Amino acid sequence: MRKKITFILLELAFIIGGAYIIKLGQFHNLSVIAFCLAFTFIMYFLASHNIKPVDDGIYVTLCGFVFFASFLGSCFDFYNLIRWYDDFLHLWSGIICCQVGFAATKHLLEPTEPLNSKKKWFVMLFVFFLTMGCASVWEILEFGADNLLGLNMQAGGLSDTCFDMLDALIGCLLTLPYIYTRVNKMHINE
Repeated sequence: MRKKITFILLELAFIIGGAYIIKLGQFHNLSVIAFCLAFTFIMYFLASHNIKPVDDGIYVTLCGFVFFASFLGSCFDFYNLIRWYDDFLHLWSGIICCQVGFAATKHLLEPTEPLNSKKKWFVMLFVFFLTMGCASVWEILEFGADNLLGLNMQAGGLSDTCFDMLDALIGCLLTLPYIYTRVNKMHINE
């Protein structure tokens, strides 16, 4: 029920926001609205059909992130209106990547027996490195978009890149204790 309500509210917000953007004549933002509509629909489909590792929690978290990052951040200029907005989103991305990494390991390992110590550490390291790898790839994409498409995603240059990666690291480090408690409850086929 929670995912259906989330889906309906987000789709309504995107449609109303799209109408407002058209009224303002900001047609360049319609591609962002189309992305938001498509992303929430695809995620809703995956979560509704129990396609792993997209569980309800990941569905709500990722759709919320798209709402804040793409819809509010890009279409309504929150990146410029709120000084720390970009930092908040990079910190949140660290949290999200930890959740997705843990969900992926749960799905891939299909646990039935308690994990031994080595496997617990493997899961923790996998989640950490996946998160930092995602942060690195995102910064490379920002660099590429700036240089190839003439965008201004890395307005602060190298300093912006480093702070964005530090934000993701902080989000990851804040989430790892929670992930560790979840790993201790996991079981695996030996």
